[in-house]
Amino acid sequence: MTSWTRYAAALVFTGICSAAALSDAGVAAADDDDSLTRSTCSWAQIDATLNDQDPVLARLIDGHPELTAGLAVMYQLPPQDRPESFFRIVSQYPDVQDRIEQIRRDHAPGSEPVRAKFDRVADTCHRH
Repeated sequence: MTSWTRYAAALVFTGICSAAALSDAGVAAADDDDSLTRSTCSWAQIDATLNDQDPVLARLIDGHPELTAGLAVMYQLPPQDRPESFFRIVSQYPDVQDRIEQIRRDHAPGSEPVRAKFDRVADTCHRH
């Protein structure tokens, strides 16, 4: 990655984080220490795992180049240095947010809740 590309990606990521911090429309289950944010996986590993476990959500995220660039930059930081949670960042993208809400709505007794789904992504991303 060239220094200009890294700089541009860092600017995009900063903008995403700023928008997320200023937004009052956060994700209900979001917290700053969610398992995806704390994961030691790279964004490429998390994205590959999402593609395996929820291809619809993965396509929605991948459909936003500025989002994927920002997440890639975020996941280059050590987990403790990441300024925002995964959920707060993706909540700025209505189609991605809608998919997460659909997962919540589809949750029936005995099925996997959304937090557990993302915990599983974080727990298995090292396989990629």
